[in-house]
Amino acid sequence: MNAKRVKWGVLNTGNLDCGALRSVFGCSSNAELVQKESAHYEQIIGDPNVDAVYIRLPSKHRVEWILKAANAKKHILCDKPAALNTQDAAQIMNLCKENGIIFMETFLHQFHPQHEKAKQLIQSGVIGDVKMMRASLSYPASNREREFDVGVLYNDGPECINSIRLILESEPLSAVAFGESDKAGMEQTVGIILNYSEHIYALIDCSSEMTMRYEYEVIGTKGVIKLPFAYRPDLNGGDGIIFIQTEHTKTEITVKDDLNLDLVEHISNCILHGTVTEYFGEYFWNNMKVLDAISQSLNNNSVTIQVERKVIADDGWGSECGIAFFLRR
Repeated sequence: MNAKRVKWGVLNTGNLDCGALRSVFGCSSNAELVQKESAHYEQIIGDPNVDAVYIRLPSKHRVEWILKAANAKKHILCDKPAALNTQDAAQIMNLCKENGIIFMETFLHQFHPQHEKAKQLIQSGVIGDVKMMRASLSYPASNREREFDVGVLYNDGPECINSIRLILESEPLSAVAFGESDKAGMEQTVGIILNYSEHIYALIDCSSEMTMRYEYEVIGTKGVIKLPFAYRPDLNGGDGIIFIQTEHTKTEITVKDDLNLDLVEHISNCILHGTVTEYFGEYFWNNMKVLDAISQSLNNNSVTIQVERKVIADDGWGSECGIAFFLRR
């Protein structure tokens, strides 16, 4: 591997424009695109000139090609959700561990500094004690860039779950979900309640039937923090906006960044230095456990489902190869 730049290939169906992605790689200081999007996936993962692959395939094909890429000793960045259940997630984690592969899902929002700023404001006590967080992500079907092979729970839900876990810095105890599906059985609208300890709740709504919304808000005993472009700062020129409202004040903060470049450079830096990406291992596993609980609730007449408490452990291997965790057997 080039000591300074990671060489990337892209596995893409061709239905998704990669122009912005090519631009990001062109600006990166530690990554370059050497195999552009192509239908010949085997050729890309078999290319000795490729160090890592970005998998942008339909959800039903992702696990298959993650495993093939890991067996070909390619590091992996994959669109979310990388897996649709904890069994597949476990298979991904164990194979990546065995082969020394750095793996990461693309939650673009988590690299935008507006979220760290929001956490700092919450920790400062400006809105008092946090009692609730609400996340909303919806696009009318006519506004979506492509058709998806999963419903809104798996297409949009992971972004909301991920941001709630990121901001609250804890894991939910249980989940209950309500939803409406189309004739193919894919969810068009879902509403979710996550129950945390100490009487804290998180509400999620995702839809392909409602107007465009890509926001979250954190509600405390003294005020509210709202991020109206939480999941799509690109629709605001890349800028994040934070509204802080208390009983006596209203404040607006603008936070600038290039989240796409941060994503590519983060994982490329991990690959170059063989260091742990904090967004795999326990982070990846816990997100999948919450999705599983929500899915079970939807499939069982909206009963409350306890989030699985199975944990994963650090075996000391990750500091050398870039992945810190594997399933505790």
